[in-house]
Amino acid sequence: MCICQGSKVGIYLADISRAFDKVSRTLLSATLAQLGVAEAFLDFLNSYLLSREGYVAVEDVLSECMMLTDMVYQGIVLGSSLWNAFFGDIATCVPEDGQHCQIFADDLKVDASCPVAMSNDVLKANLGEAQARAHEWGERNRVTFDPTKESIRIIHPTQSDA
Repeated sequence: MCICQGSKVGIYLADISRAFDKVSRTLLSATLAQLGVAEAFLDFLNSYLLSREGYVAVEDVLSECMMLTDMVYQGIVLGSSLWNAFFGDIATCVPEDGQHCQIFADDLKVDASCPVAMSNDVLKANLGEAQARAHEWGERNRVTFDPTKESIRIIHPTQSDA
């Protein structure tokens, strides 16, 4: 819609590396408490997320024991909900001044529109600041963004950067 109204759009795209495998149980518990989860349920989740032994089984052969620590177990009913609670506040920490943020699973998208006359470099710098805020969020929450899956792009029929 912005492009049809004479603007160009910039986007910052990112993906968290091994997202479900790096969720600090302590940070997740604090986030859930802040969201108002009842104490009894917090106790259950804290116990549920304690470190445990894990194995990979292939045709009745077990791998060596691995310690599963600080992670949200994928493929379980609570996995996606716990991850969404953990990741959700990035949508309030990253976008500023007309930027919009969308999250889905472990993916982050921040977009901003501007007049066509604005330099692509200025728009990219603006989104680079969002990227820096995302990385700061990641450091606070002990996760990293996969550099091979990050990009800042300009979308416009005649002024795209691709």
